[in-house]
Amino acid sequence: MFKRLLTLAAGVAAAVALTASPAYAAGWTVSGAGGWVTYGSSDLTWTVPASGARFTCAYHEMSGPMDDTTSHPGPDIGSITDQTLTNCGLPFSSFAVTVVGQWRYNAVAPTADPDVNHVSITGVHLILSGLGCTATIIGGVPGRYDNTDGTLSLDSAGSNPDGVGLTFSNVQGCLGLIQNGGVANWTARYATDPPYTLTHTP
Repeated sequence: MFKRLLTLAAGVAAAVALTASPAYAAGWTVSGAGGWVTYGSSDLTWTVPASGARFTCAYHEMSGPMDDTTSHPGPDIGSITDQTLTNCGLPFSSFAVTVVGQWRYNAVAPTADPDVNHVSITGVHLILSGLGCTATIIGGVPGRYDNTDGTLSLDSAGSNPDGVGLTFSNVQGCLGLIQNGGVANWTARYATDPPYTLTHTP
């Protein structure tokens, strides 16, 4: 009898745990990606709230694998393995930007609109190098993906369900415009090729 009670209690505990899990933890469906996705933006901006400094890039292209599947059990649905950044810098100085490592593309949570989902890019690691200024940006950036037009919008100041963020480190020089531990805000709007459909699967 005691053994049966233990078994019943374990079953109830498991059911409660499942009920308490976030609604967006179940999984995601991706269709139309074709195995590889490219994102292109002509308005990439990093701003430094503490000083008002504004770094821009004339063009940013990033791409990586994303498979069509209905079995994504977690948020990591793709990777960013290849990137190109052109004409980057402050208004008075150009900067070279070095991308370090592979980044992850994550489906984070659904929104009230079934065609729009919260996403994020994590594992961000960039090295900025200009005249009298070097700095590293690390962390993650939140965003939204819109199925209706295949647009990825990244915005550090936007809705951020998983609490990611970007910070500066290894700062040398830079006229005090950025500081170690300072926040970097990323904004950009990307066209997607091919445009795919991202759906939350409860």
